[in-house]
Amino acid sequence: MKAERAWFLDRRERRAKPETEPLLLICGLPQISGGAEGICPLGRRAQAREGEAGSLDGIEATVGRGKAKLFPLRVIAGTKAACFRDIQPYPIGIEMKEVKDLSKEELLGLLADASKNWLAHDGLWFRFAEEKYGTEAAIELDRKAWEKFTVIEAKRIMKRLGLEPGGGIPALVQALKFRLYAHINLQEITEMSDSRCVFRMKTCRVQEARKRHDLPDFPCKTVGIVEYGYFAKTIDSRIETTCLVCPPDPHPPGVWCAWEFMIKS
Repeated sequence: MKAERAWFLDRRERRAKPETEPLLLICGLPQISGGAEGICPLGRRAQAREGEAGSLDGIEATVGRGKAKLFPLRVIAGTKAACFRDIQPYPIGIEMKEVKDLSKEELLGLLADASKNWLAHDGLWFRFAEEKYGTEAAIELDRKAWEKFTVIEAKRIMKRLGLEPGGGIPALVQALKFRLYAHINLQEITEMSDSRCVFRMKTCRVQEARKRHDLPDFPCKTVGIVEYGYFAKTIDSRIETTCLVCPPDPHPPGVWCAWEFMIKS
């Protein structure tokens, strides 16, 4: 088991209490054995009492019962001061990781998981809204939610990629690649020019799940018109959106929905 000492003792305190030894903070131990006063990396003080758990949230050390979920520590009785850092290995048998420690492949997997979680929440929300208010009301609520969400998503993508409003079809095609759906569905651009493109969703996690349970296609066209139309308008207000096919419309194999985006001269 490794431990790290980091001394932040004030010299006056050391002279005043020469019997005080440096504080030894050990990652992985959930209990504080003895009272002490710890100092976090920013110099802020945190009082600890025997039997309490302590943790570090990345900014300020905190102590208290039940606060040792991520970074438990132990204070040696009668000691004073110091901070602790993320130390390996952890004696509790778990290799702790931060997002910054993940590889490129692991980050992409995490992004796909986050997208699946978002979609799962969306599906559960719709399911319970439908149970309480009926399908028609649930679809109307879903449509209103998408009016807001699709604009938020487009703006965040634009900010992330440095896309200015009015970027035309190329900016839209770029932004479509960074939607949450892009991480869990298979999509493609089949036609593209400076003034027009055709976007197709080849796989759809929602519809294919329904298909596996022998359920009919979900009639998402009215919501999709709002979703894609508002998204495109946020990228460039000149873009007009036309639905080429979307359930409940009959659709060819391998295509769940298709959308045409155009800037008319």
